[in-house]
Amino acid sequence: MNYFEKRKSLKMAKDVLHHTRHLSNMREDLMTSEDKDRLAKAEGNLHAAVKEKDHSKIKDCGNELYDISCSLASIKKMAGFRENFEVLVVALTVAMAIKAYFIQPFKIPTGSMQPTLNGVTVEEGGYKPTYMDKVPMRYLKWIITGDKYMKVVAKRNGVFKGWYDTKYSPGNSNPVYMYCVIGPTKYKIPEGAYMRRFESGEFVKKGTVIWEGVMKAGDHVFVDKVSWNFRRPKRGEIMVFKTDNIAGIDRGSHYIKRLVGLPGEKIRIRVPSIEINGKILTKPHQITRIQNQEAPYKAGYQNPGHDITMPYMANSEQVMQIPEDGYIACGDNTRSSRDSRYWGPVPAENMLGPAVMVYWPFTRRWGLASR
Repeated sequence: MNYFEKRKSLKMAKDVLHHTRHLSNMREDLMTSEDKDRLAKAEGNLHAAVKEKDHSKIKDCGNELYDISCSLASIKKMAGFRENFEVLVVALTVAMAIKAYFIQPFKIPTGSMQPTLNGVTVEEGGYKPTYMDKVPMRYLKWIITGDKYMKVVAKRNGVFKGWYDTKYSPGNSNPVYMYCVIGPTKYKIPEGAYMRRFESGEFVKKGTVIWEGVMKAGDHVFVDKVSWNFRRPKRGEIMVFKTDNIAGIDRGSHYIKRLVGLPGEKIRIRVPSIEINGKILTKPHQITRIQNQEAPYKAGYQNPGHDITMPYMANSEQVMQIPEDGYIACGDNTRSSRDSRYWGPVPAENMLGPAVMVYWPFTRRWGLASR
């Protein structure tokens, strides 16, 4: 027996002794006295062979001890499947615990935080598809940029019957898609897209382009659900909150806005600025750049106007007293945002945490969200 064979036999003996000791610890209370004696005798023989450095005996005693160990071990059916299933269950449990108590992913569905964070938008009108918009590269492009080229074409001849909205995004009362009905077929069009308009009852030929363009995925962010347990929310943070118990918006959803007003303050909008307790804000930068209309923030803060039912800050003279358990949330794009100007303060109990990172798509906005 050469050097490598001797080394292999010693390694085998070490492994068998290790597994035998583990088996004894795990199943000792389930083994009979005869099984214990048989296992102990075989283990002693192997130890003696190793001590004597008799490699032929080591091999024989090792095989004997291995056979005895296998006969005493409980062999589970579908052991591989059971192990993988257990790993999956543990992984899902850990992921759910992280989401519930530490970090939660959140999708930006609308344009209320633009240009800081993008919602679902469309690009159309003269867009020319490239090789990156063809299979399989279109999937890679979507994974990286979140852009999906779409060309909706009539699949058969039919009469235009109309269009309607049916699919709604989480945390938003505006639909992501609308549907065009031609004959018996429904065609899905991104909401806000300029769809080719048909007259009611108009005959549409097969192959007619209904809509063509690019649908851009909204930014996806991670929300920190821990830090506000140890400190108070700060003005200027991007806040995520539940909509429960807020009159005027649907329950069971989540909104994301900019925190502009703190408990106990008096707030009003003097276009294009935020006034707190009679003074125009001079910090933080996240708010002053909006009210100073620094590029690309062009609109500043706007009043909702008198045409809205029961606005809280309808004009520059209307002051709102923030309750001691409330916060004021405004979108960075106040011309296209439903926020505290319409439905008032956000109760402290609804606050989930600040957005900390844009994790997808991989655009210039990827990275820390504390901007």
